[in-house]
Amino acid sequence: MNDSLNPLKRWRFTHPGAFAGCRAAVKLASLAVPVLAADIPANRSLVHDNRTGWLYRNEADFKALVVRLAGDPALREQVGGRARDYVLANFPPGIEAERYLKLYETLRRDSS
Repeated sequence: MNDSLNPLKRWRFTHPGAFAGCRAAVKLASLAVPVLAADIPANRSLVHDNRTGWLYRNEADFKALVVRLAGDPALREQVGGRARDYVLANFPPGIEAERYLKLYETLRRDSS
């Protein structure tokens, strides 16, 4: 696909949605894509306003952030880089996989 037509590459920020949760935000941040996320507890562990992305509280916040980011590619790149660095330092794939395995094992034991 032509990069100029690919919205993810053109805009370089994304909104995983309130229901996609933190896992989607971690995945996107690991690709240096700044995240706009609903201000809910699950997202606060990853998205730190103006450092690794932005949390919005309502529709007006979301719209203002989209307008701000659409006009500032340098800010998107800077925050995306910090988001990637934060994810790699705090959510390394091996450790995340280990955590899920432990969780599944605990659930399996508890259901027996």
